[in-house]
Amino acid sequence: MRIPSILRTLPLCRARFACRTGRTCGTERGPEASKSPRSSAASAQLRSPRSPKSASGLLPALGLVALLVIGQFVSALPAQPRTPAPHSSATLRAETPHSFAPQAASQLQSAAPPGARRQDAAQPETEVLRRLRSLPGVLEVKPSRFDEKLFGEGYEVMFDQPVDHQDPDGARFSQRFFVSHAAYDKPVVLVTEGYGARGGGRAGELTRLLGANQVNVEHRFFGRSVPSPLDWTSLTVRQSADDLHAVVSALKTLYTGKWVSTGVSKGGQTSLFYKCFYPDDVDATVPYSAPINVAQEDPRLYQFLRTAGDEATRARIKAYQTALFSREDELLPLVKAWAEQMKWTIGLGLSEAYEYGVLEYPFAFWQYGSVEPSAIPRPDAPADALFDQYKKINAFYFYTDQGRKAFEPFMYQAFTEIGYYNYDITDFNGVMKTLTAPTNQVLCPKGVPIVYNPGPMDRVYRFLQYEADRVLYIYGELDTWAATRVPLIGRTDAVEIVVKGAHHGVGIRDFTSAQRDLLNAALERWLGSDQPKTLISD
Repeated sequence: MRIPSILRTLPLCRARFACRTGRTCGTERGPEASKSPRSSAASAQLRSPRSPKSASGLLPALGLVALLVIGQFVSALPAQPRTPAPHSSATLRAETPHSFAPQAASQLQSAAPPGARRQDAAQPETEVLRRLRSLPGVLEVKPSRFDEKLFGEGYEVMFDQPVDHQDPDGARFSQRFFVSHAAYDKPVVLVTEGYGARGGGRAGELTRLLGANQVNVEHRFFGRSVPSPLDWTSLTVRQSADDLHAVVSALKTLYTGKWVSTGVSKGGQTSLFYKCFYPDDVDATVPYSAPINVAQEDPRLYQFLRTAGDEATRARIKAYQTALFSREDELLPLVKAWAEQMKWTIGLGLSEAYEYGVLEYPFAFWQYGSVEPSAIPRPDAPADALFDQYKKINAFYFYTDQGRKAFEPFMYQAFTEIGYYNYDITDFNGVMKTLTAPTNQVLCPKGVPIVYNPGPMDRVYRFLQYEADRVLYIYGELDTWAATRVPLIGRTDAVEIVVKGAHHGVGIRDFTSAQRDLLNAALERWLGSDQPKTLISD
């Protein structure tokens, strides 16, 4: 595999972070973060406005760990959801496949709250409805559920977009977004989904923090926002950014307040890509758990998995994986019965899909933090006990025909532009029965040419380090996807907050008081001191 030049400048080091399918945010609390502007990556980092740009194209040495995927795609997930962290806050529907298809846990939006109300489609046309319908490009507007605690109206909107923004006279498709309306002059939180979008959810953390309107934009090729026929070459980060620019440009004629973009996992990536191509469209960007991979299979993740947690936990994980491989003949009948019960089909072959699920285990373990180390079965545990743990993590689903179909667009993006990861099988060469050269490229759409273009991520990486002002990055220290985050180097007005002991579902609720102070200071600097900064209760 050819390594892009940007990766050759990155020393492998220790860090933790990941993304996948949806899960809720944990409540782990770390020690008070240092208030030093140059604090370490394990605590909140505040970067002052950048100094004059260097003409050098070389990247300085970095301090990170190893990578990602994921929000709103839970309907496509199996009936065995990942175990949420205790006392978690609002959940964002699964926005990614297992790893990068991050099990999107997030603070952006949850399922409809008890107080959510759907407007009667037959009710008289309100001013908001009339104005939305009159916007250029709007094809359809219909009522949607909304949270009465913050909003007065909610709508699902279908918006006309070109399949290729460089060819506006060519093929078109309809893109879906949801508007939860509070007031025209209040801020707008733009949730950049990495997958499908669902309306009617509880307002996300930032929306409640700012008392804002909320707009959730579905990613092209997901949900109801799928071109027909499919032109896979139009599924690029630039086309997605162009989609968002068109939606925001239209809505800015209605909403005059400050704009903040945010997303979780793949949705967080999407917000950063949008920032790169349209740096002035919004006033602040707040991505959660958003990796920036710099290779088709980013090796920084290997380093994370070799160093995450303590040696005893890593040894226990490896012993469990080894047992799953060496006792495969005992486990396969249980897996086969499970797949039949779930009505899953396995075109890859049962053994191959099973073994991919075993390789995925450590990634999922650290990404979600849903399993205590003591709960990992011993190698000599009964087959049922080994299987129950395998089933709980459920990486297997992503290698079924149903899982592969659900996340095809994501995997296409991963292997053509935004990058993914692979597995170090050194310790398992003697016990794996089927896989010899595993690669997640098997999850890409069949028959579609897959050619990796390192250019977009090279551009994004350098932009985020040298030019991206008004960005607040949120990561969990133990999230696998945090391994491929972009280290700040003091050249931008940006803040990085890394929550000690947290995983992919990290949120503002997990911040220390010092980290909350950093968040509030940044938002006041970028949005103005008149914005609310108190998190409205669920």
